[in-house]
Amino acid sequence: MAAMATESRHWSRFETPSSMQRALGLWVDAVGYQRPKPPEDQLDERTWSYYCVLYISRGRGWFSSTPTGRIEFGAGTLLWLFPGISHGYGPLEGPWNEQWTCFSGPLADQYCQLGYFDPGRPAVSVGDDDEIAGIFRKLEDLFRRGGPLAVSLATSLMHRLFALNHARLSGLADFEAGGDPLVNEAIRIVEAEAHKGLRPEELAARLHASYPTLRRRFKERTGFAVKEYMLNVQLRVARQLLAFTRKKVAQVSEEAGFRDAFYFSRLFKERTGTSPREFRELQA
Repeated sequence: MAAMATESRHWSRFETPSSMQRALGLWVDAVGYQRPKPPEDQLDERTWSYYCVLYISRGRGWFSSTPTGRIEFGAGTLLWLFPGISHGYGPLEGPWNEQWTCFSGPLADQYCQLGYFDPGRPAVSVGDDDEIAGIFRKLEDLFRRGGPLAVSLATSLMHRLFALNHARLSGLADFEAGGDPLVNEAIRIVEAEAHKGLRPEELAARLHASYPTLRRRFKERTGFAVKEYMLNVQLRVARQLLAFTRKKVAQVSEEAGFRDAFYFSRLFKERTGTSPREFRELQA
């Protein structure tokens, strides 16, 4: 563990995760900031063995990597850096303010493979987002205080940051404020009616769209297939019924929109890791 504070505009701290933290599959290695980062402070092409994400809250900058070539971005950007990919970046014209955190682990690789952050789209515009800014402030506070729980608590914040970034990449962040009207309306209908036996083809017909069009646009904006999203909503309804009522599994299956109780039980076990009865017992 080491801490550096060369001057007030620059601070960073590094932590070494414990074997238990490594066993969980994701850990934060370092946290820091530079504000302002002067325009002459350019990072030449280099390759790291870990992930980093920078939050650029002020100024404009450039980024370059093999997958993207050179791109430019403005304030309110999350800039993701990937292990094994040569990259360079720096401010344009004037200084910028950056906060950053580095993280590692096989779970980070899985998040990347699932598209929560993408080497082909490393600069993600998030604007003046209070929640994202708050995550970086909390990361700094945790690493400044240190202690045996610093890495674990910091790592817990990363899951939320990954989800927020994925929402921006997929368009879900615009669900209530713009986005794709077809997908927005599809989500509203599915959330309200998936447990009532709604079928994907019926959904498309109600939206006056062909099913291939709905399927493509829904996948592009949410990362889910239409049917998969419907199943997730149905399983959410089922979990609520199992946790808060004493209804029999067959009745729960029916009220969650599953026509076959045996199929429901098998799917529930596949998706949650427990049978419906085991899930209910765990809630007792």
